[in-house]
Amino acid sequence: MTQSDKDLLLKDICSRLPYGVKVLYENKVFNVEYISPMYEEVKLDIPETWTINIDEVKPYLFPLSSITDEQFDEVINTNLRSCFKMCRAAIMPMMKNRFGRIINMASIIGAIGGPGQAHYAASKGGMIAMTKSIAAEVGSRGITANTVAPGFIKTPMTDVLPEDLKKTYLSQIPAGRFGEPEDIANACVFLASDEASYINGQTLHINGGMGRF
Repeated sequence: MTQSDKDLLLKDICSRLPYGVKVLYENKVFNVEYISPMYEEVKLDIPETWTINIDEVKPYLFPLSSITDEQFDEVINTNLRSCFKMCRAAIMPMMKNRFGRIINMASIIGAIGGPGQAHYAASKGGMIAMTKSIAAEVGSRGITANTVAPGFIKTPMTDVLPEDLKKTYLSQIPAGRFGEPEDIANACVFLASDEASYINGQTLHINGGMGRF
């Protein structure tokens, strides 16, 4: 997702949540010194604790043999390490409140892999496994932790892909269309709601049938 995609998605999500929400951005979110001040600011304004992690680095396509240590670390830091540190910072306030909703944004690639995306698949697959562990650890405290795994979502980033590649992807989607950002927002709003209080440690796949789990 581009930053504008994230802005639109979060605006939609936040406008429909039952409590006030404050959205904070930090490009270096995987650096721990940025995280605690963010949560301190959030706690001043919001009676309940939420974390929706959608920070993401572009899934550069490289054969495994050509992925450098720096490229691997960049993807892991942005997608997985940042998620870990955000969840760690949020978990104590949630446990104190005996309420919380953790919604981490994974990807279909984290479940099925993809050529040229070993580093990206590792980061998203790790996020899914980590979220399951968080759910098992704190589920008794009124906290749920789930992941949303989008498939091919129509955004400005995907709009620029070659038409033949789009047709290839589209042929793999039984729904016959690409997803819209609202499809992801709807899932996040549901997982943050009271109606989803018994859904914990799950991965909600939103891909039009592209991946069937």
